[in-house]
Amino acid sequence: MNRDTVFSFFDSKKLQLYESYVDFLKRIFSFQKSEFHFGVEKFFPSNSVKSKVDETGTFRDFFGDTVVFNLDTEQKRFINEHFINPLYQAAPECLAERLNENTLHMTLHDLNASNTCDTTFLRNMFETEILLSELIRQANFQSQTITMTTTFVFNMVNTSLVLGLLPKTDRDYHKLMTLYSLIESIHSLPYSLTPHITLAYFNHSEFEGDSLYTLQNTVNALNHQQFDFELSTDNLFYQKFISMNDYFNVMSFTK
Repeated sequence: MNRDTVFSFFDSKKLQLYESYVDFLKRIFSFQKSEFHFGVEKFFPSNSVKSKVDETGTFRDFFGDTVVFNLDTEQKRFINEHFINPLYQAAPECLAERLNENTLHMTLHDLNASNTCDTTFLRNMFETEILLSELIRQANFQSQTITMTTTFVFNMVNTSLVLGLLPKTDRDYHKLMTLYSLIESIHSLPYSLTPHITLAYFNHSEFEGDSLYTLQNTVNALNHQQFDFELSTDNLFYQKFISMNDYFNVMSFTK
């Protein structure tokens, strides 16, 4: 990509210096562990779950936009078979409705999200889309691949069970973070990137006892496997969503 061209339009002073690969790995492994525990006798999902999932476990309307790497068909099948199926076979009562296989992705950068779709929110999304469109036009993103390695299934802020990912090499890390930093320059986030694939959202209600321990043991069994994934910028998209199960592509970064 022609970074000088991008920086002439997007104020280079806004570009954030990202952590080193070593510091990134230290942060990731500070909370992603092979041994999984809920750490409580009764687990209460976060309030953010209730904005996305109703009392029946069905996804509510939830609106927003995001930049994601879509997984290819084989990757989606693999994640479903090796990670999602075991979770729902073990403790479906703990989990919200199953995610559609075609929604599986790795988020590169969160943008806007809300359970209400008012004028202010729509204006924010429109402005974000305009900026991203200009970024894509000027950057001339080229096709490239980034190799990611799975870490462990972990609890993402009491909202969902996710599969952690990390760039396999320092080179892969810098390719990923260059893309992230460009988007960060136009839509800054108050938290660092934690690459992951969402496997399942927790159900609306608390759970305990056999259900909790069965789910915990299942995650521990899943955490004894590790795989590599190739992400391609040909599958990097600006998407919009109307629920956590309904995403659609708006713009490709390379086509």
